[in-house]
Amino acid sequence: RDVQVTNGESVDFLKRLSFSAELGCGTFRKNAFAGTDLKISAIASQGSWELEPVTMDLFGAQGVGKAHVDFGGHNPRYVLDYTLPGLQTEAFFTMLSGEQLLSGPMDFTTRLEMEGDTYQEVVGSASGDFSLRAGQLELTGSDLDNQLDEFESSQHLNLVDVGAFFFVG
Repeated sequence: RDVQVTNGESVDFLKRLSFSAELGCGTFRKNAFAGTDLKISAIASQGSWELEPVTMDLFGAQGVGKAHVDFGGHNPRYVLDYTLPGLQTEAFFTMLSGEQLLSGPMDFTTRLEMEGDTYQEVVGSASGDFSLRAGQLELTGSDLDNQLDEFESSQHLNLVDVGAFFFVG
């Protein structure tokens, strides 16, 4: 709605574009990664795009976030904030490795900042934070609490041992 393009050079088209939009997609897929029920509300004005909210179902959870894109500088700049509470680890790790390594919910949050004209520049410039938090995870075929209890008596367990056990088994 309300699409407008001000006069100027064609190379600056995205800087001159203004609009408001609603986008929806039932299912989307990129290789093994798939999501459903994508919805985006967008407002663009004078090279500044606000996408909020951005919602989608991923790994059995409803995620919500926002994105800001600024085409006003030398290179486009992107800022992404996203949370995915209750991510189902079974679906996540099955997608990554084809195996179910963990079960139980995790909460995922991220804030990324990127800039560039090409995909390689954007990905190469990515910086920010992400967090995965969980309270009740179970390793498939193992009970980590029991494993840790057995190691506790030796007093030689450290974070490296837990990481090695988690990733190697």
